[in-house]
Amino acid sequence: MLVPCVCLYICCMPYQTDRQLAASALHQAFLVNIIAEAEAQLLQDGEESDYSSASSSESSSSGSSSSKSSSDEDPLTASETLLDVMSQLYSKHYFATCEAIPKDSNQLYLLLNDYKVNRPDIFRSYLHISPDCFDAVVEAIQDDEIFHNNSNNAQMPVAQQVAIALYHFSHYGNPASMMKVDLWAGVGFGTVPLVSKCVIKALNSKCFHLSSVHWPSDEARPQQRLGQRRLHVLLDEMDGSWSMAP
Repeated sequence: MLVPCVCLYICCMPYQTDRQLAASALHQAFLVNIIAEAEAQLLQDGEESDYSSASSSESSSSGSSSSKSSSDEDPLTASETLLDVMSQLYSKHYFATCEAIPKDSNQLYLLLNDYKVNRPDIFRSYLHISPDCFDAVVEAIQDDEIFHNNSNNAQMPVAQQVAIALYHFSHYGNPASMMKVDLWAGVGFGTVPLVSKCVIKALNSKCFHLSSVHWPSDEARPQQRLGQRRLHVLLDEMDGSWSMAP
């Protein structure tokens, strides 16, 4: 049972950018070199103490040469060179040069203005919700304070935010899926998680629950029970192991 645990640990390891990997490699190399240089310095100091008497007798003859060598600038050690490289790395926010990616919001515009009206099946395939239900959700949360602020920059329309959030919910949370949602909606990389958080907060507000979430009425309860029985029958027909207690 050790192999599945190891595979699960590897799959759950956090993703590291190229800049983080480079910084980690430089840190490890710096630690190795600084320890090696310290050990070499200790060894050199021990040897100089053993031969201190011999070096003192020859100090007069080597005085001129030592003064000349001390005047010359000492070359950088390996640890100092690594420190310079790390300072250059941390002086930039990105490891590679940032390049603009061509994208537009035509797909989002078509979804909300064409597919929602003329092709509801295509609309449902994108957002997994019917156009009428989508409009009801937008109408229920559009007055939430999360979508309004006192800034001079107007927020994105609530319908667009809900569409981006629903499309985001149908994808995985890895960077590749996030980039796919960004390119589809024609928005920035940080806009998708920000919009999704706003929509989730609005859907979990007390105002939304009081206005949209209700217990079934006396007239709707028989239809609800009938729907549950039909669901039980359908699951039993699909697979007996899916059967549910009545």
